[in-house]
Amino acid sequence: MAASARVRYLVLELGVGAAVLNFVINGALAWAMFLGRDPVQVWPAGLEPVIAGELVGTCFLLPFLTTLIVTPLAARGVRRGRLAADARPLPRWVPKRRGRRGLLFGACTVVLVAPAALAGFALFEVDTMPLRTFLWGKAAFGAALSIPVTPLVGVLALRDARRA
Repeated sequence: MAASARVRYLVLELGVGAAVLNFVINGALAWAMFLGRDPVQVWPAGLEPVIAGELVGTCFLLPFLTTLIVTPLAARGVRRGRLAADARPLPRWVPKRRGRRGLLFGACTVVLVAPAALAGFALFEVDTMPLRTFLWGKAAFGAALSIPVTPLVGVLALRDARRA
């Protein structure tokens, strides 16, 4: 695979494509979970879902599920000759099993991204948010989070595909 084909795959398919898909999925999930709650609470005040929990859940689940999905798709693309495996090995810190890799990426994203996002709510003293604002924000957050996560998963999946 030429460098331009790899860049196209990583940027367009895994970057832009994942952003569009995650925008739709995250917006739809937020709508399903929070329909009828207006305004939406940011912080826990009972057993109802809140924005803080949804944000932390997205930080974990998006990279975890992305790893479970993109890794076998990249391997299949390599087997079919559409993609070229990366000759470099996986870094030692990256688990070879995709489930463990997904758990690691999810945990790292929770640690690196969630505190900053939650701090923004605290800093600006946001306790509630209109449902419509939350739905657009949640969709945009899922899309924005997928832009760095999905290509990174793709790069490592292409390195892993050489083992397959």
